[in-house]
Amino acid sequence: ATAPIDLGMNQIYYPNPVDNELNIIVENATEQNVSLKIHRMDGQLVKTYVQPFKDNTITLKNLGSLSGGMYVVVYTMNNTNYSFRFVKR
Repeated sequence: ATAPIDLGMNQIYYPNPVDNELNIIVENATEQNVSLKIHRMDGQLVKTYVQPFKDNTITLKNLGSLSGGMYVVVYTMNNTNYSFRFVKR
């Protein structure tokens, strides 16, 4: 397993690389539902999720259908945009 990656602002995601699920932890998450988008590195949108935090964690599931490679997750929380990259194995 790989170590969690701290995004700053008390945000962590793991694992990286990803097989089928990606966990995003945000301390003191206040948003009810968060819209998350996954893009390929060329900018093409490949998946969209809208889901709530559960115990400060969102788990993106069913990523197994993505081709291997690098992707970007983009989401907005408290009127601030966040993004990070992950590798799909």
